[in-house]
Amino acid sequence: MNTREKVKDAAMQSGMGQAEFISVKELVLYPEIRKICEENTCRNYGTTWACPPAVGTLEECRERLNRYDTMLLFTSFQRQAIRLTVPPSPDYRV
Repeated sequence: MNTREKVKDAAMQSGMGQAEFISVKELVLYPEIRKICEENTCRNYGTTWACPPAVGTLEECRERLNRYDTMLLFTSFQRQAIRLTVPPSPDYRV
């Protein structure tokens, strides 16, 4: 088993719902999502290192992401789902 498989397996063993390695270049940082964060829709704004404002600006996030080629993207389960409606980005193309 290679390192990626071991890391993915560890994520799944720890209770993640899904886990996959993706190219960092595939990750899109949407200003609309940041606005939802700033409105504190999930009530985590300013309470965790994984959320704004602790993570920095979108530009700072992109700079940190660009230090890597790939990342492990995973989902976890919460007891209560939060439903968010995000309008498409102005540069959204069909």
